[in-house]
Amino acid sequence: MINRFLALAALLVACIPASSFAQGLKDADIALIVGNWKVLRSIDPMDDSVRCTAVHNNDYSTQLSYDTLFLGIQGGVRGVTLRFDDNPPGRLRIATEIEKRIRSVVISGRDFSQLSNSNRLRYQISTFMDGIITGDLDLDGFSAALDSIRRHCPIEYSPVDSAIPTPTLTTCTADMISKMKEQGLTDEQTSSICK
Repeated sequence: MINRFLALAALLVACIPASSFAQGLKDADIALIVGNWKVLRSIDPMDDSVRCTAVHNNDYSTQLSYDTLFLGIQGGVRGVTLRFDDNPPGRLRIATEIEKRIRSVVISGRDFSQLSNSNRLRYQISTFMDGIITGDLDLDGFSAALDSIRRHCPIEYSPVDSAIPTPTLTTCTADMISKMKEQGLTDEQTSSICK
């Protein structure tokens, strides 16, 4: 009976859509935005430990942790081919059981070391549902995002400095620009007002 329960629980976890995992990061603080990566910082409510995760271009199905990159794949993962920078593609490998369960490519170990020294990742995934899926990740900011994660993602992001381009020779202070942004003004409107 217990074994059936555990098997059912594992099946339910495997069937949770990727959007549910993104939901857990929705309330996380932004620690850093660098290149194509946003580093998110949250506190585990059970043990008060810091959790750091980076997402690529606001795509929560592509997540970076301390030593692993997860690429969420619609339709499940059957086989994986990776290509780093302009090197020849690696050999096709069969998806691991965990990749099949979580419907994500897991890049770790030797592949992660190669990824850490690359500027671009191309992948080709054979799926259970959609045939072949290809993708191309520009890794701009990857090293800085990974460094932030490994330093327990200290908050280095300032919404005023990062999200709002401050016009040159402006008549507005950073606080005024922030308040205009909070009221829904676009960057163009803010720049026009602060000339």
